[in-house]
Amino acid sequence: MTPARELLKQSNETTRRRFLATAASAYLGVGVAAGPAASLLRADNAVARPTAKAKHVIYVYLAGGMSHIDTFDPKLGSTKGEFDAIKTNASGVRVTDQLPLLAKHMDKVAVINSMTSSQGAHERGNYLMHTSYAPLGTIRHAAMGSWVLKWAGRKNKTLPGHVVVGGAGRHPGAGFLGSAYAPLHIGNPEAGLSNVNLPRGVDDKKFTRRRSLAERLDRGFRARYPHEQVKAYNRFYEEAVTLMNSEDVKAFDLSGEKAATRDRYGAEDRFGQGLLLARRLVENGVRFVEVNSGGWDTHNENFDRLSDGLLPNLDRGLSALLQDLAERRLLDQTLVVLTTEFGRTPRINERGGRDHYPRAFSAMLAGGGVKGGQAWGKTDKDGAAVVDNEVKAQDFNATIGYAMGLDIKKSAISPEGRPFTMADEGEPVTALF
Repeated sequence: MTPARELLKQSNETTRRRFLATAASAYLGVGVAAGPAASLLRADNAVARPTAKAKHVIYVYLAGGMSHIDTFDPKLGSTKGEFDAIKTNASGVRVTDQLPLLAKHMDKVAVINSMTSSQGAHERGNYLMHTSYAPLGTIRHAAMGSWVLKWAGRKNKTLPGHVVVGGAGRHPGAGFLGSAYAPLHIGNPEAGLSNVNLPRGVDDKKFTRRRSLAERLDRGFRARYPHEQVKAYNRFYEEAVTLMNSEDVKAFDLSGEKAATRDRYGAEDRFGQGLLLARRLVENGVRFVEVNSGGWDTHNENFDRLSDGLLPNLDRGLSALLQDLAERRLLDQTLVVLTTEFGRTPRINERGGRDHYPRAFSAMLAGGGVKGGQAWGKTDKDGAAVVDNEVKAQDFNATIGYAMGLDIKKSAISPEGRPFTMADEGEPVTALF
């Protein structure tokens, strides 16, 4: 293809995207965000692990950089800070005294205290943790949820397979995998799913007529440009209409929960309600749900900010989620992930805060076949360096894929013709299972 024809093709496809987004809003009353171009994917022959248990992932992301020393890797020396360590219901596993509820559930949890990263800036650290790759100007890599959806497929064909609650601004999305694997973003978990009801003045008959008109207008364009990207956007519309008319849409409605349940997660806390929504979604077959909590960039007043809201909300919401999943017999098939972009400095600065620290930090896994009641890896006495069983972001993501029985070496080809995998060259920490 000549350069001129290639530019013309790209221009036509850009126009196509704009037309579809406009048509969705004007004709159907459905809002769809434009996504990156689809790619040519290569499906290598792969066999899932027979022992894999995880069918769903709830991925809890603490944006800003959680302090490992003040949560899951407490210390006793000069870097200790204002919090004390407490015992948990798992022998040899300690947490900060700001997590008393989680301390009663650590028998379900594998803490990883040997995480390390090469990225010390928020955007780059967030990108690496989500995608397994450092940012490149020439390509947009896919987040883990999109990889899981690509290789595991949807479990519920009506509901989206990948949902992100909060934190949409910095989420990498589906990257080069294309819009078919892009997450559905939910801003406020208590608001339910937007745009599922017909707009005022539009009844079923009028809606059907508008869909028919849009189909007729669209037919010639689809025939002339039978690209995968065009097909993906058409599928978006069909899936949106299917969801609008499905009983499954109630999964997004938290009003169906008992007041006592909502209180247990934190009725006034958006993060806690996001975790409750995540439980409802996996219960209804959604593969991958990410729930974001912001505000963990504690350069100033680290201990006040952690004790006044961040840690109590995390403690309450996450312990409620683990208990809820266990009681509903969903924990074995749901991998609960807690992570962040990097840790915080062992040294406490002059503002009573801790600064960015990628050399060492903590994460945790629960359910999905993970053996609970263990702490994997360790840092030195100050929490300054990993001294045993180092785990990189790529290894962590490989472990998520391993828990789901996915072939972590299976590659997809980017538009530039380069192969990428969900965990780059990472190796799963199989000893956690």
